[in-house]
Amino acid sequence: MRFVGLVNRIFRHSDSMTGRPGQQLASGARARIQGMTSFLSAEEKRKEEEMLRKIKEHGLKLCTKEKQEEMTKAQAGVRCMCTHLGKRGG
Repeated sequence: MRFVGLVNRIFRHSDSMTGRPGQQLASGARARIQGMTSFLSAEEKRKEEEMLRKIKEHGLKLCTKEKQEEMTKAQAGVRCMCTHLGKRGG
């Protein structure tokens, strides 16, 4: 497979996953918060919950339409540059 074909194949797969990273972050953090054990001290538990809430919040921000459009534009720019470099090299 040529470089340009490989780049296009990777990005086609990536396009179908837009929004998933944010959803995975949020749901993973939510699950860890719910599954926290009682073996942690109160201070450790508070710090862990705070960190996980921030991760969840960040993940949810990635799920917005604006962020998805921003990621799609960035991917398109990278795809274009890779295609250009692939044509120059081969």
